[in-house]
Amino acid sequence: MAKGNVRKKALFRHAKRRAKVRYDLQLSVDNHNEIVRLIQLQKGKCLGSQSNRVSHWEIEYKGKILHVVYDKLRKQVVTFLPRQNQLERS
Repeated sequence: MAKGNVRKKALFRHAKRRAKVRYDLQLSVDNHNEIVRLIQLQKGKCLGSQSNRVSHWEIEYKGKILHVVYDKLRKQVVTFLPRQNQLERS
């Protein structure tokens, strides 16, 4: 198995766990792809860049406001940030 594939799978597992714990969201591959598509279409709010390839987004998905970290090189949500981060911004 290619090293990149292993990394992508590990990132997905991490994001899936964080989505469940932080937003009570069961993240499937289809859900993940829908969120990625919203980011790619700029349907959310970009909160800033962490680097040239990693950015923070606020996305509305299934009635919830999600704060996610997105890796544009891998076209993947890396993690879901905790809810308290949302409240601190307000």
